[in-house]
Amino acid sequence: EQKPLFLLILRNPIDYLYSHFQMHLRHNFFKKNPEKFPTLEQDIIKFVSRYPGYLNRAMYSQILRKHWLSHFDISQFKIISFEDFIRNQKKIIHEILSFYGIPTVELAANKTSKNSMLRFKFLFKTQSVITKNEKLKNYLKSNKLFNFLYNNILTTKSSSKMNKENRKKLQNIFKHDVQNLKELLGNNFEYWEDFK
Repeated sequence: EQKPLFLLILRNPIDYLYSHFQMHLRHNFFKKNPEKFPTLEQDIIKFVSRYPGYLNRAMYSQILRKHWLSHFDISQFKIISFEDFIRNQKKIIHEILSFYGIPTVELAANKTSKNSMLRFKFLFKTQSVITKNEKLKNYLKSNKLFNFLYNNILTTKSSSKMNKENRKKLQNIFKHDVQNLKELLGNNFEYWEDFK
């Protein structure tokens, strides 16, 4: 019987949590769920102080032990860091293909796939329509005018940067879980600058 194989891509938990928090703010997730989040905080530290369970999504060692490794052997996982993947795409893609027993092939990243956010709220509805229409989606991906508009007018990079004090507080919150993760996986996550 063939065992399932899993690929996990883990981002620095501080960056992951903050990015997720910012996305939830942009999409009004907290306002849409007042029963879970009756008081909205714009500051990440105040927010996780009020809702500490929100941190759980980035406690990778705990998640692995509790939800995955109690059911599957560690050998069934290929676990890489997002930061390593960004810096060494060809090498990591080769490792992933090898893990799954797939012959190595050249893969190219789509240039319009960038970590950008839509600039205008009405575009969220448009985006959901486009993603459901494969023909339209493929046409737009190959259209130079659309790509120019998408990259220069319709989207923007997040302007919200976490301040150093909050980053340090989150570093202290996550340091034990990251240390446990390093020991569990035998991986030093060299590009996670906060946890060297």
